[in-house]
Amino acid sequence: SLPSPPPLVGPLSPNDFLTKIDRVLEGEIIGPESIVVDGEKVYTGLADGRIIQIVGGRITKTIKLVDDKRPADGSEDEEKFGRPLGMRQLSDEKIVVVDAFLGVFIVDFETESKRIVFDAKTPLKGAEARFLNDIDVISDDEVLFTDSSLLYSRKDSMKEIVGARGTGRVISLRISTGEAKVLMSGLHFANGIQVLPDRESLIVAEMTRSRIMRYYFGGVKEGTFEEFCSNLPGMPDNLRLSHNENSVWVS
Repeated sequence: SLPSPPPLVGPLSPNDFLTKIDRVLEGEIIGPESIVVDGEKVYTGLADGRIIQIVGGRITKTIKLVDDKRPADGSEDEEKFGRPLGMRQLSDEKIVVVDAFLGVFIVDFETESKRIVFDAKTPLKGAEARFLNDIDVISDDEVLFTDSSLLYSRKDSMKEIVGARGTGRVISLRISTGEAKVLMSGLHFANGIQVLPDRESLIVAEMTRSRIMRYYFGGVKEGTFEEFCSNLPGMPDNLRLSHNENSVWVS
């Protein structure tokens, strides 16, 4: 069971900060999830399966993970057209993208091409990925990503939330060899993931536990984990380091 939620006072007091934002492409795109900012370029994935590059408030390039003659027309086609979620910059105009249904892709906006580097149907410890969610980069050749559930896909995510079985995982992938391995398991709706500045540990959001866990993949604590932050005032999704790397943004 969860503890009583924290009182919304002090730093948690309600505010209107998000009412003062600038809206980009309002009404033109649906479901932008994770974003990558590279100077004047912004990249994001949409509910219709597209991954787009935005410059100056306009869509300048579009890449689909699934080739199809007719355009994707919304989230009801996610299993067919894909649903790009977490993404990070790998190098220059190369973006590594995790798709909830399909797997992990490297998308090159310079050549306007893509290639799959991990198929979601690949069994790891006897189980295929059902709900790939977020990703982060350790190096040009190694990435870490979350699998939210062994039981339900994204379209049935409410069943995972209600059931609270705790079957989420963190997976590491070496791109050059395709070798993948499970680093963490038994997580409650593993969601956002972020490698910390020490380059020896990561944090991962356990959404249905309203907490963030820390796992050490290197150093003297390698293979151990601990609670990083608990009893959050909401259900944590994406995690991203601040620009100065002194704090973490939690959405």
